[in-house]
Amino acid sequence: MISFNNPFDVWLAINLMRGTPYEKFLAKELRQNTLINHKSSENQKEVFRQMQEKYNLDFDALAKVETWRDFDTHFTMKVHKKFNSVA
Repeated sequence: MISFNNPFDVWLAINLMRGTPYEKFLAKELRQNTLINHKSSENQKEVFRQMQEKYNLDFDALAKVETWRDFDTHFTMKVHKKFNSVA
């Protein structure tokens, strides 16, 4: 499914979630879905290994992610070099 010209304001939504239990839940989901774990297939593990090498990712730091901002600091900014800050 694709949405064009979506009026959803991601920045506003993230800021409204800051410090709430929902943000903690989403951070937990990001951690679990980004880290290599026992549920990961061999193909997924290989993709994560390649990403780790290519982008110099620290999966130990990702394991400690507690907020969206933490995730963006340890993952998004390393993968998407065009961002100068988490904001």
